[in-house]
Amino acid sequence: MKSFILASLAASTLALSEIESSFLSFISEYERNYGTLEEYGFRLSQFVRAHREIEEHNAKETSWKLGHNQFSDWTIEEYEALLTYRPHDEEEFNANLELFPEVLGGARPIDWRNKGKVQKIKDQGQCGSCWTFSATSAIESMWAIKHGNLGSYAEQVLVDCDTRSYGCNGGNQSTAYNYFKSHNEVNESDYRYTARDGKCKYSSVPHTKVSTTGYKTVARNSPDQMKAALSNNPLSVSLHANNSFERYRNGIFNDTSCGTRMNHAVNVVGWGQSGNTDYWIMRNSWGRTWGESGYMRVQIHAGSGICGIQQEAQYPTV
Repeated sequence: MKSFILASLAASTLALSEIESSFLSFISEYERNYGTLEEYGFRLSQFVRAHREIEEHNAKETSWKLGHNQFSDWTIEEYEALLTYRPHDEEEFNANLELFPEVLGGARPIDWRNKGKVQKIKDQGQCGSCWTFSATSAIESMWAIKHGNLGSYAEQVLVDCDTRSYGCNGGNQSTAYNYFKSHNEVNESDYRYTARDGKCKYSSVPHTKVSTTGYKTVARNSPDQMKAALSNNPLSVSLHANNSFERYRNGIFNDTSCGTRMNHAVNVVGWGQSGNTDYWIMRNSWGRTWGESGYMRVQIHAGSGICGIQQEAQYPTV
């Protein structure tokens, strides 16, 4: 019995040393700098928790895999603090509904990245500003489709200046589109992103000619309407980003256990097919180290879709 206990302890120590070796590689890759041994130990414990979740999931037969990323040393509370999407004005949202004619035989797959109409992946950092990135990406793409020029516009303008929202504490894409009905976009190079709330500097920087006339919404819970809308332009969407979402590495995500408690804003820039499986091409704002170089393939299901991705699709009008 004593020999069994010692062998178990030795195996446990070896496993932890392997994980700690991975943790040291993580520290180097993500340039972490912990100030104390206590902080190092605490962050190691979060990494161990993430590591075990990843191993447990990847041992199963699923269509997607998990992996380490910039969130691997975060607590659950720190991750949830990043998810600050706030609900739309339902009356206004529903009043802007646009119904699309559906192609006989169904829409064809489309990827707006291949058409040069989607900006590079950006990173919101620790600021709960997903709504600004979702709205800005959609405006960038829509303007490029209409006028041929794919700009890179400043999310920080919305963080600092959109008084109907709460900066790093949340907002939604609708208020962002409405903000640019009376303001012009600013180039990112003229109003740098800081990942924190700041004083509005809109009046003191150069403006572009880019603005919106409002926004349109897509019929809820309808993959066919989303596909039809995507034939014209990328979309802003909202969803429930659960813990499985946090550690997504690659594959076609179809976690039906996540709910529809919307807490994160992203984009859908097209859709594709793999065998008999259709999927959305979802663009996130967590940098290229997350997912498939910043993207996720989300399996298309009937109804509200995986994590509610088909509940609140919209796009700006310019």
